[in-house]
Amino acid sequence: MTEQRQDRLVADGFGLAVLRALLVPIIAFGEQSVDPAKLSSAFWALVTLAGAWAAGTLLAAAAGRRPAWLGRIETGIDFTLLCALDLASGGSASQIRKAFFALPMLGAVTLRPRYTALWATLAVGGYLAVSLAQPLAGGDASAVPVTALYLSWTGVAATLLAWKLARNRRWIEQLAAHRGQLVAQAITAEEHARKQLAYELHDEPAQTLAAARLILSDYPGHDDPRLQKVDRALQTTLEKLRELIFDLRPLAIDHEGITPALQEIAEHHSIRYGAAISIRINPSALGSHDEVVFSLGRELLTNAARHAHASAIELTLTKQPATLTLTVTDDGTGISAGRERQALRDGHIGLASARERVQALGGSLNLATTPGRGTTLTATLPTRRANDRHTHPTINDTPHAEDRRMLGTQTVA
Repeated sequence: MTEQRQDRLVADGFGLAVLRALLVPIIAFGEQSVDPAKLSSAFWALVTLAGAWAAGTLLAAAAGRRPAWLGRIETGIDFTLLCALDLASGGSASQIRKAFFALPMLGAVTLRPRYTALWATLAVGGYLAVSLAQPLAGGDASAVPVTALYLSWTGVAATLLAWKLARNRRWIEQLAAHRGQLVAQAITAEEHARKQLAYELHDEPAQTLAAARLILSDYPGHDDPRLQKVDRALQTTLEKLRELIFDLRPLAIDHEGITPALQEIAEHHSIRYGAAISIRINPSALGSHDEVVFSLGRELLTNAARHAHASAIELTLTKQPATLTLTVTDDGTGISAGRERQALRDGHIGLASARERVQALGGSLNLATTPGRGTTLTATLPTRRANDRHTHPTINDTPHAEDRRMLGTQTVA
């Protein structure tokens, strides 16, 4: 069972449990209000049992611990309790028979048309059974089939509603899947563009500037103050260009992999921002989502050092049987309520982009922060199957010929 389907079943179970819990006191109040003298001790015992059943299912659903087998038996239990309450309430004047109209609505909550149709069928059958067992007072037999027809119509309407809502949900899920694919493709394109731009800047402008400085140093009149000024300008430009190349993509990632690249970023930020940064990566966690992990790690480290002004930052990457967990913790300024949304409106899409990347792969990004006391960002990614590898290329994919030529050049400091 997928995580998405499991979450959906939990949500459906919670909705059913809430409706069930609301129905029990209505039944008790309705019977007590009409003719309390006819109520036997068996009725109140059944109300107590129904209340315990409703409370138990509600607590289980609220805690997210609703077992899968419960969904297979709860329809029968609800139906049995409702019929028993009707029979124990005096029958002919019972108000409980109106509750049979609630059964199709309970089914519609699940957004499963077949399940709703089952509830509707049980509602009609149960109503007819208790009505035959205890006919309505006054001998008006025509009321039973008329009510049964109205109940049947309600069941059909609930089933159509469940079918319509289920179709809409499937459509929304398909749109979400397509959106995830588009995000993943955009991420891949962005990383490829950063890689290409970094290599092109390093291979041409940076090398040209370095060569120009070398030629200038060999020039007979290089001690001329004007030439010294030109040399300093070339040096400053080269340093800024190398800084830009590093921000785009550290070339160490293609030489040595994700761990040395993140360590290089940590050292770079330590020098630039004065933050103590530690990198802890479990080697078994590498290989599934290296490109995404590197991109997230780079973004989160930069945010913590540059924007949160953290003095201590820790990045860890661990692996569980079915998931990878990337955690970045800092002691910076934290993120105030609404800051993330405001940053997005101001055009700062770093954290929003990180969340999109994780969600596109079926993962989650959780933020725990206290203003002035730091932030912990935890990204959880499902481990990718081997046959999915072609969808999201990793940093270890073999580069094309031009990239291999670039990899042979000097590594950016």
